[in-house]
Amino acid sequence: MKAWDKRGGIYTCALSIAVAGIFAAHASADVVALSPNIATGTQTFDNMAGEDFTANQTIAVTQLGVFDNHADGVLNTDSPTQPVIAQIWNVNTGVPLATLDFGGGSSVGTDTSVGSGKVFFKSLSSPLILQAGSTYYVSVDYSGAEGFGNNNDAAGDAVPTSTAGSAVTFPTTNGGRGSNTHGKMYTTAFTTSTTTSNGFFDNAYLPYTLGNFQFNTVSGTATPISISTGWNARIIRATNSGTLDGFDGNEHHNLIAVGGDGATTGLPVSGAITMGATGDHFQLQSYAGYDGAQWTAQSASGGVTNTSVQLTLATPASYSRLSFLAASGNGGTGAFTGNITLNFVGGSSTTYTSGLDTPDWVAAGSSSVDAPIYELPYDNNGTLGTDIVGLGETTIGLSSSDQGLLLQSITFSGGNIISNGMGAIDNVLAVSGVATAAVPEPASVGLLGFAAMTLIARRRRI
Repeated sequence: MKAWDKRGGIYTCALSIAVAGIFAAHASADVVALSPNIATGTQTFDNMAGEDFTANQTIAVTQLGVFDNHADGVLNTDSPTQPVIAQIWNVNTGVPLATLDFGGGSSVGTDTSVGSGKVFFKSLSSPLILQAGSTYYVSVDYSGAEGFGNNNDAAGDAVPTSTAGSAVTFPTTNGGRGSNTHGKMYTTAFTTSTTTSNGFFDNAYLPYTLGNFQFNTVSGTATPISISTGWNARIIRATNSGTLDGFDGNEHHNLIAVGGDGATTGLPVSGAITMGATGDHFQLQSYAGYDGAQWTAQSASGGVTNTSVQLTLATPASYSRLSFLAASGNGGTGAFTGNITLNFVGGSSTTYTSGLDTPDWVAAGSSSVDAPIYELPYDNNGTLGTDIVGLGETTIGLSSSDQGLLLQSITFSGGNIISNGMGAIDNVLAVSGVATAAVPEPASVGLLGFAAMTLIARRRRI
C-alpha cells in the first residue's frame, strides 16, 4: 500500500503539474516601471517632459501611465482641446512609438495606487515591443493645470523609484545628452538635437514624477518565417557580376555579402544572422535572386515606383510577435517609419501605423545595438564603397486576439519623406517571429483531468 501511494502520487502530481503548466505558460504579470514617492507634486508646466530609460532585455510595454496629482482621480487641463498625452519615443530617431490620450478633467484610464501616490494607467491596443540594448524616452505632455513632481524645483519633491528590476534601467546620475540639471523637457515634441532651438533641457537624471508604464519581459527568440512571394528587389552584391536594383534606388548603392567586390567583411554568405542584443534569428533570401522587399513613400522616387509591397507566408501560422530586418536608403539622417498591415486567414487585418521604425542605412552603420549587422561595407556601382552602412531590427507585438489568428501575409506601405522632398526608399530583408504557444481547448483540459482520475482509479484497483 505504501509503495502504491508513492507511485500513485507520482502519477497524480505529474498530471497536475502538466495541467497547471498549460495555464502558467500563458500567465505573465505586468511590472510597473516607476513608483512615485509623493502623492502631490509642486510644479505645473505647459510642456512635455519625461525620462530616458534603457531596456536591458526585450520587453513588451502593455500600458502607459500618468501621475495623478493629489491622488484625486482627476487629470486637470486648462484647455479642453489640450488633453494630457503620454508617449514612448525612440531616443535615437525621435519617433513616437506609442501615444495615449488620457483626457483632462474627465480622466481616462485606471487610477492605481503605486508607492506613495497614484498613477492613471491605460492599456495599449497591442503590446509595444522594445528591443534589448536600446534607449527610449517616456513622456507626459501637460497643459499646465495638472501638477507633477520635480526634485529640482524649490520644494525638492522626492524622486521616483525604479521598480522595473534588472529588465529596465533609469539613469540616476547626470550625464545625458545635454548638461542642464533638469530632466528631459521639450516645448513641443521630442527631438534628438542637442541645441536649444526646441527649448529642450536634457539630462539622464530622474527628477520628475510624471510618466510611467507597465511591461512584461518577452520570452523566446524570433525564428525565420518562410516567405513564398513578394520579394521584388535585388539589393545585395554577392559577386562582381549582375545588375542590382539599388538599396537607394537608381543611385545604385547596395549591401555587400562577404566576397562581393572582394570584400572580406559584410553580410554572411549563408544569409543566417543572429542579433547580438535580442538573440533573434533571421535568414536572408538567396543572393542569386530577389533578396529584398522594396517600396517608396511617394511614387517615382529614385526610380522606385511602387508605394507598397506584400509578403505572403509560405505557411500561415499564429504569432505573438514579429521582427523585421530593415533600413531606409535615401532617407537622410532621420528615421524611416513605414506602416505594417497584418493580413489574416479569413479576411481580417490589423495595421500598425508607423510600426516599422528604422534608421537610414548609413545611420545604422554606426549603431552597435544592431550588431552584427553594422559597420558593413557597401557596393558603389560595382566597386567597394568607402562608407559604412547597416540594418536595424524592428519588432511588433500582436494583440491577444490576433495571436489566435493565422497570419497569411504582411503589407508594408508609406514612409517618411525627407526634407529635400524625396521619398525614402525602404527595404525589408528578412522576417522572423515567435509562434503563439498552442493553448488546448477547454475540452482537452477536461480530458486531461478525466485521464488523471481514471489513472488514479486504476492504480487503486491494482
